[in-house]
Amino acid sequence: MEESIAAFDTQLQMEVERLLIREHALEQQKLLAFVSTDDPAACQRARRKLVKAQLPEYILDFGYIIMGTIRTHIIKITNTSHFPVSFHADRRDLRDTGFNTELDRVKNLPFCETETFEIWFDPQSASCPLGETEVLLPIKVVAGPTFHISLRATVIMPSLCMSSDNLEFSAVQCGQCQVETIQLHNQLQVVCEWFATSNEQMKKVDKHMPVTLRRKMQEHKVKPHVFEMIPPYGILAPGERLNVQVKFAPREEKLYHNVLILSISQSTQQLLLNVSGQGLEPRLEFSPSLLELGPLLPYGIGDEAEVIVKNPCCFPIEFYSLEFDQQYLLEERILRMLKGYDNHNVLLLPPRIPGEKLPLEVLEYFEEQKKIQGDQEGSNLDNEEEESTHISEHGMRPHPSVVQATTTGASALPSLSLMDDNRTLQVESKIDQEEEEEEEGQMPGSQQSLTKHKEAVGELDNNPVSKAIARHLGIDISPEGRAARNRRGIAIIIHGAPLT
Repeated sequence: MEESIAAFDTQLQMEVERLLIREHALEQQKLLAFVSTDDPAACQRARRKLVKAQLPEYILDFGYIIMGTIRTHIIKITNTSHFPVSFHADRRDLRDTGFNTELDRVKNLPFCETETFEIWFDPQSASCPLGETEVLLPIKVVAGPTFHISLRATVIMPSLCMSSDNLEFSAVQCGQCQVETIQLHNQLQVVCEWFATSNEQMKKVDKHMPVTLRRKMQEHKVKPHVFEMIPPYGILAPGERLNVQVKFAPREEKLYHNVLILSISQSTQQLLLNVSGQGLEPRLEFSPSLLELGPLLPYGIGDEAEVIVKNPCCFPIEFYSLEFDQQYLLEERILRMLKGYDNHNVLLLPPRIPGEKLPLEVLEYFEEQKKIQGDQEGSNLDNEEEESTHISEHGMRPHPSVVQATTTGASALPSLSLMDDNRTLQVESKIDQEEEEEEEGQMPGSQQSLTKHKEAVGELDNNPVSKAIARHLGIDISPEGRAARNRRGIAIIIHGAPLT
């Protein structure tokens, strides 16, 4: 269908050109009637005017071109006359315009034969300004009219618009973080690729520094930034909008000021986002600060002393003993089983008031894992009993035909995406222990790949961290809730002739 329409357009254009040349020839014939045949110069001028017919231009629009890129189009010229044709392109008009072509001279192109050549546009080579540019490329036919190709392009540079260039976070406790949402908008007609960086200064590690100090500097270097954009990079289609999150996670009690820089690929534009926030660090005061007990005899009744603990902060604080608090040890065990830690071994959970337990979704997940582990241990005991019975009866160990590998290593899988929510979120961060990394490092590669493959399916719905954050934000991630969010209207398509 499209080929037939294109063929019809070509025939229509050929007919228009034929009629224009015919009209021009008739006008020149009338003028020749008033030219004296005794004047050869006048006759020569009249013949030259005969081939100077004004024909419509062919338009080649390159569209939007990003500065620094090169775009190429292929042009085909077909001889529609009944005798060979010679022609050439006048490339003098293309100098310092960014347009160029490889077409030089074509001699005696036969009937219905096609000559193919390329035209490319490189705006950076000619230092073209931003905006629209247009130039005419003449195709001169020997003893015939001149055809003009109008070369057009719009030089553009990717750009972004940011909904806000200043974010002021409220006071946040150390160990927690606050998230604000801003929107990026690509208003131009080209794809925009961006990435965010921070101007937080990191101390360089001197190669002449002692090994111990160098390790400490490297540990300091890999710490997460106080201000971080999530996601840190992305690609926006023309006209697309994207909600990005800016996270503020203070490390000490002080006033933070920083600038997040959004750089755009193939563009000199940089967006600056000024961020500031106050960090609050929990503090306790002990009175007395030094506790002295009197002399004691071995196996005596012991001695007691009172210590007054005071909270000078403006917020409640929960404190415990790392060695004797059983609830803390249990929570650490539960947190090690969770998935969703980032590359800094940080996991985000809804904030807890002092004395509150872990989220209900996390506790339910822990009970399920305990039940599964108990069932597996029971099956292992049954297998050992069968094996011992087989050895006692036959005096040999059965050869295992199937090897089952069960691992519980944590994998850093992404948690719930919160890009559609435009409200402030405070979440509590928990740092995983280094012991888990050592255990994961000792896991065989085959078991790791097996576990990762088995846990990848449905991980978003079954992740207790995602469920807890969704409940905290009031987001329904159930299939019914997702279906309700997708009901945004209907589209009606009417088939028929245009404008009816």
